[in-house]
Amino acid sequence: MDPHPERSELFPEEGVSLDARENLQIVIDFAAVQARLEEFEIDGRCRAALRAFCEIAAAADFAPTLREAWRALDPSTQAQDGEGCALAVACFTDLLSRFPNWDFTPGWLNTLTAAWLEVLAAGVPADWLLGLASRSLDRSMTLVCADTRAPQPARSDMVRAVSKVNLFLCAVLGEAASGYQHSLHVHAEEFDERSGLPNQRQALAVLDAAIAGGKPGEHVAVVVLRIEVGPVLLRMPTALSRRLLRQMIGRVHRALRPRDSLFLGAEWELVVVLPALASAAHVTLAVTRLLHLFDAAFPVLGREYRLTAVAGAALFPEAGNEAEPLLQGARLALHEAQRNGERSEIFRSEMDHSAARYAAIEQGFLQALRDDRLELYLQPQIDSSTGICDHAEALLRWQHAAGESIAPQFIVEIAEEAGVSPQFSRWLVTRAARTLAEFALEGIPLNLSINLTANDLRDEELPDMIEQALTIWNVPADRLTLELTESAMISDEQHSLGILHRLRDLGCRLAVDDFGTGYSSMAYLRQLPLNELKIDQLFVRRMDESPQDREIVRSMIQLAQGLRLEVVAEGVETRATWQLLTGYGCQRVQGYYFSKPIAAPEFIRWWQERRSDPMRLLE
Repeated sequence: MDPHPERSELFPEEGVSLDARENLQIVIDFAAVQARLEEFEIDGRCRAALRAFCEIAAAADFAPTLREAWRALDPSTQAQDGEGCALAVACFTDLLSRFPNWDFTPGWLNTLTAAWLEVLAAGVPADWLLGLASRSLDRSMTLVCADTRAPQPARSDMVRAVSKVNLFLCAVLGEAASGYQHSLHVHAEEFDERSGLPNQRQALAVLDAAIAGGKPGEHVAVVVLRIEVGPVLLRMPTALSRRLLRQMIGRVHRALRPRDSLFLGAEWELVVVLPALASAAHVTLAVTRLLHLFDAAFPVLGREYRLTAVAGAALFPEAGNEAEPLLQGARLALHEAQRNGERSEIFRSEMDHSAARYAAIEQGFLQALRDDRLELYLQPQIDSSTGICDHAEALLRWQHAAGESIAPQFIVEIAEEAGVSPQFSRWLVTRAARTLAEFALEGIPLNLSINLTANDLRDEELPDMIEQALTIWNVPADRLTLELTESAMISDEQHSLGILHRLRDLGCRLAVDDFGTGYSSMAYLRQLPLNELKIDQLFVRRMDESPQDREIVRSMIQLAQGLRLEVVAEGVETRATWQLLTGYGCQRVQGYYFSKPIAAPEFIRWWQERRSDPMRLLE
């Protein structure tokens, strides 16, 4: 992992070149070309006739006349890069106009073919060459017929020779065009167009070769670096994100040893193959140094961007003997790092068991979602001054087939990774609306809160879906409160704000959840269309014994009052905490002191038992 400054010429700070032609080589088979010469009967007699035509062409200054005839066919005016295309076309037509002087050597044909590939790379269609050949034959015949010094048979031989040579060039250059297109196809399969890096397919091949070529006692490592994609990257224009990606690649590439290899995995994911490591400890050092590269910002077009990277690594022979299991192990380690809030992890065998458990839970969850076997438990929210419960928070509950209760945050994570977040959100909203309708039939005028995620706020159909569910179950919109964390609300600020206003216009109540643990700011709070602020239990639980926590909570309540927001405090576990909150002006409280989350039938019984004298049961 020693830095290599000499790499800067190949990988400047702006990044790796994306020009596909740098990675393409068309090899001309001159044995096949010789066979083509015989096929088109370009023999001694033909070459003698061509030399005779060359003398006439030179005397008549034929090349400029021919290029002028081709000018009407110039495709550069329609090309996206007109200037670049015009240069390529001018070079090629200049060479082609000298065909009478062709000496039939590999060097001349190589030069002409290279110029032809530049034309193709500029976007000119391959059949443009046929138009040039047609006009070449027309102008050649006109020139030969106008020269009466040669006898008629000689002039006929010249016309035939010129025709054969033009047809030969069309055939050879046509095959070169076909080879070029094939190379482009192969390149597209093996290289990423946006970054210019070889892709995962090549990473596996190089990793296999490193394993096979390693010496006894050496280790081979694969490191997967993934950039956390936030709102800035999601909303970044393509051209700008490409420059940022190229700059990131350049920085990583310069930190590698000459024997190391860099590849692109998934989007915003780099794969690094580190062969010939003297010890397993070296991979930890390598990962640390790679992550350290992201400590500094990336300047692009006058603005600095900070990228957060997470890494996972796996080692041969500890994590496997083949490339694919090693790469899978590195990704498992990366996933474990993300779940644990760490910057990196090295694959360990127990991660396989964790992955198997995760897969089983995911499969069970997807089946439970399809079969409507998820449940909502309700935790009461109590009016601080009266003890009346007219609000509750709906909390997700699901028990895996193995008898294990799965945490709600884990369920949300599974839904997002499995790509079923919209279906899960639809189930959640529909079940909440149905619960409110059932409670209304029991004579319970309840308001219900449900938790939404940042992904929900990216869904343009969310307001329509909520309106549909409320209409189906005949539930007033103001009975439903949507709780979102501060980070979710500002993850894509402008887009989220539009969705939030649509939800508020629908009549739903909006609450900021876990207040104080995210990006608390007056600037954000004053522009969000909120109804209530929910103080996180982190500050509430120790209020009765911590003066600092009491002061923090009191300040939050004053802030909410100044913004005309209702205040809900969660995590109330003692009567003393409840009394403090009531004294500070907190309108509603929630916590185990009043009730743990309970199933809907149990909640109905709980509510009915305390209807007549709500304060008595709290004494």
